Amino acid sequence: IGFAQTSLDFAVNETARQIRTGQTQNGGVTETQIKAQLCDEVNNFIAMGCDGNLFLDVRRFSSFVDAGNGAQSPIQNNQFSDAGMGYQPGAASDIVVVRAYYRWHVITPLFEPIFQNISGGERILVSTMMFRNEPF
Repeated sequence: IGFAQTSLDFAVNETARQIRTGQTQNGGVTETQIKAQLCDEVNNFIAMGCDGNLFLDVRRFSSFVDAGNGAQSPIQNNQFSDAGMGYQPGAASDIVVVRAYYRWHVITPLFEPIFQNISGGERILVSTMMFRNEPF
């Protein structure tokens, strides 16, 4: 789980850098393309299946306070929901929060009660970056 978390953190850092510098916006990169890039980055270190397991939420906020208060957990009643996630990479100097979620199945049944944070013996790994876009 620790290695998977580190891989997710690295992938979010690389993906967020492209948004922060305007490469994504100026290049017309779509949500599907940025998710594919995120998946490629996650899989640089460890083979992690992205289909149905990797979720991305990119939001633009008007202030850092709003960004801090606007985080709503996708885990409700021991279930994960990607409802409400979106893709808003923002424009130059906008405040953006990039969140990635990965559904990790706890392999060893003995550890399920310890590591799971949703039902079904699964753990949602989360990586978040908050920043102001550069003036691209």
